[in-house]
Amino acid sequence: MEHLAKVDYDTLPYPVQRMPKVGDRVLYCLSSGYHVGEERPADVVRVWGAVCVNLQVITDGPNDFKENEPGYKGMFWATSALHNTDPKPGHWRWGD
Repeated sequence: MEHLAKVDYDTLPYPVQRMPKVGDRVLYCLSSGYHVGEERPADVVRVWGAVCVNLQVITDGPNDFKENEPGYKGMFWATSALHNTDPKPGHWRWGD
């Protein structure tokens, strides 16, 4: 956790809903590929804190990405992804 900036939870513009844990299913907003801004399901594989996690994102394979891009084969890693309450490319949120 040393490589990440420390988060002051009291200054976040929203309350932290809950602490993520390994195995949680969340929504990740795509930041690359054909459908930037659309959400895909993702599994938490490492927790850095209440707002920062590593994710394994489930994609729609070639419908989301070109052949040589991560995600083309149906999955990619989103490392040190930050939480946001609304869909924002490169961020995750709890599902509805």
